Amino acid sequence: DQAVTYDKSNPNALYNYYLVRDTLGLEGMEEYMAGQDSAIVREPGSVPGNTDRTLQFTDYEELVFLLDISGSMVMEKVPCMGSNRFDVMKQTALFVLDSLPPDIQIGLGTVDGDCGTEPHAWDTVGALSRYDMRYRLQFLPPNGTPPLLERLQASPELFSNDDQTRKSIFLISDGANVCRSDGENICAWADALAGRRITINILTFLDATERNTNAFAEYACLADNTGGAILYMDNYRCGYEYFGASLVESCQPRIPSLRKVSCWGAATKSLWAVETAP
Repeated sequence: DQAVTYDKSNPNALYNYYLVRDTLGLEGMEEYMAGQDSAIVREPGSVPGNTDRTLQFTDYEELVFLLDISGSMVMEKVPCMGSNRFDVMKQTALFVLDSLPPDIQIGLGTVDGDCGTEPHAWDTVGALSRYDMRYRLQFLPPNGTPPLLERLQASPELFSNDDQTRKSIFLISDGANVCRSDGENICAWADALAGRRITINILTFLDATERNTNAFAEYACLADNTGGAILYMDNYRCGYEYFGASLVESCQPRIPSLRKVSCWGAATKSLWAVETAP
């Protein structure tokens, strides 16, 4: 049940779900599937096929989109999509925006320019209507480098002062921090942020390889220290995958066929066994 809830399009999760429920004579999953919220369908190919995974980052009362619009987002391609990172990022942000419940308060900030410069967009939660937010996202211009830590340090000011609401920064980026604001450590800053009920969830277009170790180390501090998670763009699967994922995500296990056996004698009834090759 949990594996299907985690990713209801995962073929192995669905196979296991059907197998166990059918074997044990339990009800099917039609009602479950009918009860799922369906994201607004976008034009095929405009976003990765499993973009709905990003919606797990939006279960908050206040959500700030913090978008990296630096030059590298335009210069680098997402090969399997046939588009640059900037366009895929905008389409993904629009997908999330269109899928949000109307009562979620949204804000927008950009990671751009240079160390010490003003961001292109800096709108507090509730300042933009959904229409205005959509317009902003559609016409974001690429600009400069990613002063990540500076923007992150300032981003809490985009939330309300209500201590009771659950808040999240949804960071979409393709680079590591280039500015060491007053020498502050990004991990120490994130650790302090957790006490303010602000979670950082991250979607990155960087490959999860050894050449990006430093960037992912910083991402891990931001997410782990605030109770968030990290998605990265996997060009081999052409989709968003979890970084530091669970065993289910990494190994994709399939439960083998089950059957009742009597090899332990009549005293042991209804014994379930796994079928194996001779």
